Formats: sequence, C-alpha cells, structure tokens
Amino acid sequence: MSAENKSVIRRWIEAFNRRDLEAGAQLMDANYVRHLPGLESRGAEGFKQVATAFLTGFPDSKLTIEDLIAEDDRVVVRFTVRGTHLGDFGHPTDEPANRAAGHHGEPDFTRQDE
Repeated sequence: MSAENKSVIRRWIEAFNRRDLEAGAQLMDANYVRHLPGLESRGAEGFKQVATAFLTGFPDSKLTIEDLIAEDDRVVVRFTVRGTHLGDFGHPTDEPANRAAGHHGEPDFTRQDE
C-alpha cells in the first residue's frame, strides 16, 4: 500500500502544479482536514478554496517534492513551494510584496480505507 499512497500524493502535487484543482480534489477523502494557522479547511471544497486563495496570492507557485516517505497507511512529504507574492491570499496582514518567496513544509497524510 505504501507505493500506492506515495503515488496519490505525487498525483495530488502534480495536479496542484497544473492548477487542476478538480483533479486534486478527486484524490481527497470527504473527511480530509487541513489545519493552517488561523484556518481549517475540510473536504474537497475546503481544499479548493484554500488552493484558490493561495494561487491568487502566488500565481506562479510550484510545489517541489524534496522527500516522500511512506509506511503502511501514512505518507510524509517534505516539499518546497516557490512563487512570487503578487496578490492577496486571504491573510489579513499580508500585502502583496511583489517579490519571490519560498516555504518548506512537512505535512503528513493518513490514508483511510472506506
């Protein structure tokens, strides 16, 4: 199952990089929850709302997988996202900086069979 779970995460990141949020949402469970500072998104619609806001703020952003580790039903991905901060992405104190920005993240995902 580990290889299959890694494949799901790769396809999800590829969909994000293509801006195909519908394809990314189809890979998500209805019970998906993403915890961000000051924000919690749920399900495919929550994912699409957060991703749309992020892509509004960083329209040229790209996720790059640095490490992808899976065991049983868990996957941890270490990624870098780079883009230019050109618009509002929903954070109340962040004005567009019109400059390149980068961020590293290490979310972990658990796949649950229905």
